[in-house]
Amino acid sequence: MTILAHDLLWHRTNSNSQRLSISMEGMTVFQLLHWNGTLKILRERQCSRQSVIGYYLQRGLDASMRSSMALDWLGREQQTPRQLRMELRAAQRELDVARRHGNELRFYKEKTEILSLALSQEFTHQPHTDIHGPHTDSQESPEPHIHHQ
Repeated sequence: MTILAHDLLWHRTNSNSQRLSISMEGMTVFQLLHWNGTLKILRERQCSRQSVIGYYLQRGLDASMRSSMALDWLGREQQTPRQLRMELRAAQRELDVARRHGNELRFYKEKTEILSLALSQEFTHQPHTDIHGPHTDSQESPEPHIHHQ
């Protein structure tokens, strides 16, 4: 178990005498951040462990975080075609295995939902084509903001 994972599982209070277990949501958030590569990037940027833990425990898992991670995966798909579909299939298999073994499913469900969201955004951001040729509307949709590459 890494030091960060240990700190996440047992967060000390100010008195250092009592330990509090973080919620399952908090653990899921950090599993997703690790899987998505966000924790590695924050470590490379030399963000302190305590500031990362504090920020993400306070923020929680919300639609904005899911969307941000989906955009990250959309960027990866643009760099390496079919990576998103392969990752989604793997996530679905992991979810099935976890379900059969009676394991906690939230991380696997969230992961699958984020990848599905990214796949739906991929289709949204592809140029439209029809019998008249490529879509040339003057109001093109803005490029997604990719956080990690």
